[in-house]
Amino acid sequence: MSYLEIDELTVELDGIRVLDRVSLALEKGEVAAIVGPNGAGKTTLLKAVLGLVPVVSGTVSVAGRKVEPHHRGALPIGYVPQRMDFDRGFPITVAEFAGLRLSAGPTAFLQRRGETRALVMEALNRVGAGDLAQRLLGRLSGGELQRALIAFALLGNPEILFLDEPLAGLDISGEETLYQLVDELRRTSPPLTVLMVSHDLQVVYRRASRVFCLNRSLVCSGSPTEVLTEENLRRAYGAMVGFYEHDHPHSEEAVDG
Repeated sequence: MSYLEIDELTVELDGIRVLDRVSLALEKGEVAAIVGPNGAGKTTLLKAVLGLVPVVSGTVSVAGRKVEPHHRGALPIGYVPQRMDFDRGFPITVAEFAGLRLSAGPTAFLQRRGETRALVMEALNRVGAGDLAQRLLGRLSGGELQRALIAFALLGNPEILFLDEPLAGLDISGEETLYQLVDELRRTSPPLTVLMVSHDLQVVYRRASRVFCLNRSLVCSGSPTEVLTEENLRRAYGAMVGFYEHDHPHSEEAVDG
């Protein structure tokens, strides 16, 4: 039995079927990736598992236990969204913002101010962002903000980490730093299970042990070499596949590079 199991998940938004009977499973400690064109339902899938959007049908199970939709907000999952909308001019530090997020959690009533501060610093230090604690959130660079978002997601020591397009807005150096960080977190004890959404097929090929190709329904799944083939990409992306061919991991440049 897999650690995280999503079975026949169907989601409709504004009368439109966004996900159609999607099933996938993750083993504990693995790094898996979801790929697919824009509008394929990748972010919606993450939000459905987290209970952030309603589902028509389907189940989510963690460690063999089915989780009812109204309890999914309490799942041991840290979530790094594709973007975080906030007023960059608002004078709040990284530590203060993290404290607010923690105080809104399910165990907030058990925590005192000193305990909250300690938990915030533990999460920031875990991702090497302790020096950002007193920086204003709105003054962070793209890479610094991404590191802070991962720290926020680690508050409460989740067992699963969802990363939605984590490379957005990062330069090459920031990308490498981010994935080194994810690799380090995955090697912690107990290991984190990571599910990331990414358009960068090179990154998926190098980092993921399993790939789910999604276009409203599951097109295919398997190892990167099994999934990231020209035939499968054409099935998923259709006429858009030419746009992604420069990322194709089976090209001679990618294999040699």
